[in-house]
Amino acid sequence: MTSAFAAGEAGPTVIVPARGFSQGKNRLAGMLTAGERAALSQAMFLDLLEALNGVIAPANVYVVSRDAEVLALADAAGATAVREPAAAVGLNGALEAGRSAVLAATPTADGLLVLPADLPAVTTAGLREFLGGAGAEPLVRVCPARDGGTNALFMRPSDAIPFAYGHD
Repeated sequence: MTSAFAAGEAGPTVIVPARGFSQGKNRLAGMLTAGERAALSQAMFLDLLEALNGVIAPANVYVVSRDAEVLALADAAGATAVREPAAAVGLNGALEAGRSAVLAATPTADGLLVLPADLPAVTTAGLREFLGGAGAEPLVRVCPARDGGTNALFMRPSDAIPFAYGHD
């Protein structure tokens, strides 16, 4: 593993919220079968974990999901698997559960990076560029998606802002 951070630096901690693979890529239902969409979702998730491995220690990656298969793959990759509580409501609830797990385990994390499990064409170089030059000051950085969503969110400190994913 090659980290983008100096020896002794924790670097940011990552939260990857992930639905079950069979629930992903529904917008492609007219072009791909359910099995193909599940395989694509899984491949994108594994690509993300691989790209992260070139930037951040796997132990600093927290995958939040209710799906046992997702959590097992995260654990096998060395990430911290966090079972999303049944009481968590939507994406924001899942992210808050992840942030709580992060802050309980790593209160000195150098910021928090949120990346969706199905981020397309993610690369180690792209992640390094997104995180680069952040300095040590408090910061919120967003990488918007073309559809108006958020491809990446970085914040320092880890609780700098509440999560507010969703419409508008």
